[in-house]
Amino acid sequence: MAVAARELHISQPSISTAITKLEAALDVQLFVRHHARGVSLTSAGARLLGEVNGLLLHAEDVRRNAQGLAQQMRGRLHIGCFGPLAALYLPAIVTDFQQQYPEVELLLYEADNDALLTGLQANRYDVVIVYQLDVPPTLQLEHLASFKPHVIMAPNHPLATEKKITLKKLADWPMVLLDLPRSREYFSTLFESRGLHPVVSMRSPSFETVRSLVANGAGFSVLVTRPSAKQSYDGKALIEREIENQIPLTDVTLVHHKNERPTRLHEEFVDYCKKHFKLLNVNR
Repeated sequence: MAVAARELHISQPSISTAITKLEAALDVQLFVRHHARGVSLTSAGARLLGEVNGLLLHAEDVRRNAQGLAQQMRGRLHIGCFGPLAALYLPAIVTDFQQQYPEVELLLYEADNDALLTGLQANRYDVVIVYQLDVPPTLQLEHLASFKPHVIMAPNHPLATEKKITLKKLADWPMVLLDLPRSREYFSTLFESRGLHPVVSMRSPSFETVRSLVANGAGFSVLVTRPSAKQSYDGKALIEREIENQIPLTDVTLVHHKNERPTRLHEEFVDYCKKHFKLLNVNR
């Protein structure tokens, strides 16, 4: 008992108390106490010792397997992305990442900001890429990029000749609104915070439908995501104009769990996304 106490770095009475509690919990005598000669195992104690040693070996195997799982570059990641951002950024990210790690399976999901953040908290996704709009403080944010809202319109719009346009001027003309949760509030607030009330002529939850409506003359729109193609889905021309007012940048963020220890695969994907967006900003 004294040797056990030294090896475990606890007092001898603590070991005696623990043995007594264990015997009471199992309702079996595990040791025979010998006066001044320590203890020896009963037959029941010997059988239990063999089973416990097997459990400890299995626990060690589980620990080693878990460590290997955390370090290996194979497995599956569930990646959610805000719809307008998905088509613009995800294809290059996931195809390049999978070329580097061919044993990795990436599953992609598109939804609005709120649905993605709710899904992340429910563990339906490993990471989500969203605009930083009302992200719960319990989640971890990784900054990817910052963009300023801009105006899109058809080339024949009456304001098309101006290089920069104030929100006050825009408010006098019909607006096509991207009608997604958080997005509609964000774009409406840009005007309403300045006492302006644009006339929303049409609205759609589809980013591409909004762009096509604008290209077909339904009005202007204000967007954050800026595709490289300067034409709508149906092939009609679009032009972009900067907003003259001072407007804070909108952040694109990768969001994941704050208190969950990530696997190596998870960490590599997060780092790859950050590097990808950094290169995009340098190239621009």
